[in-house]
Amino acid sequence: MNLEQRTEQVKTHDLKCWPEPFQALADGRKNYEIRKEDRGFIVGDRLRLREWDPAEAPNLDGGDVMFVPRGYTGRELTVTVTFKTPGGSFGLPRDLCVLGIVNEDAEAERKMNEEGDRIREAETRMDYGTPVMLDEARQAFEAALVKGTTCPVCARFCKQYRRAINSTQARAFIALCHEWDRTHEWVAVKDCRPEDGPDVAYSTGEIGKLVHFGLAVAKPNDKDPSKRCSGLWAPMPFGERWVRGEVEAAAAVYLWNNHLVGKDAGTVTIEDALGHPFHYAAMMAGRD
Repeated sequence: MNLEQRTEQVKTHDLKCWPEPFQALADGRKNYEIRKEDRGFIVGDRLRLREWDPAEAPNLDGGDVMFVPRGYTGRELTVTVTFKTPGGSFGLPRDLCVLGIVNEDAEAERKMNEEGDRIREAETRMDYGTPVMLDEARQAFEAALVKGTTCPVCARFCKQYRRAINSTQARAFIALCHEWDRTHEWVAVKDCRPEDGPDVAYSTGEIGKLVHFGLAVAKPNDKDPSKRCSGLWAPMPFGERWVRGEVEAAAAVYLWNNHLVGKDAGTVTIEDALGHPFHYAAMMAGRD
């Protein structure tokens, strides 16, 4: 099962993880989980693995039981399911499944460490007068953006940022789609008003960030090309489908200098982005 084959809603599962496999995950030596097939795991799900020590310790709470498991240690990891081998296939018992997983933070740190070694090697070669390929230096710089680095040209601090769709952006986009349905003309953000709840004024930034998710598009600023945005917006066809709940958008995007450099493997629905305080059906009233 891959990401394109699933239509269910992704979830985050809280799970216990014994110390030995937990440490193997933390070290990057283990990239799978064998779990009971009782939660409906799908590709894109996140597993919040909490280290659990089953070793017995004295029961300090009193009672008839003298020894109890040590319990949660306080360490935890969050990983993303990238592949699933369901129970009953390849000789697996029907009540078990194998989940391929990736620890995105650990993978990013591993790549950064590798690129850091390459940078140090390149610096050493330069100290001895050995030429360094421009492409090699560029790749090393881009990898270091995950945690931030100094630009070797302008000496400014540069960093890659993760951005998710928040509830304010989701409400602003629904309001944009309502106004687009009404006029079928480019929409000014000041004309976007929520269908439920208090009347609020949204900023251009709320809609502008959604361009990176493929949800909205800005009208080119023909009158003043020196300005990045005209302040007028329209939903993309994909964005209209997302608002109607027909498709899911990327859970997050990664930006550097306001340019898209990557997307999360996970996805979110419009209801996920709105969160529990908002009533989706009320906000969508009047949309076909």
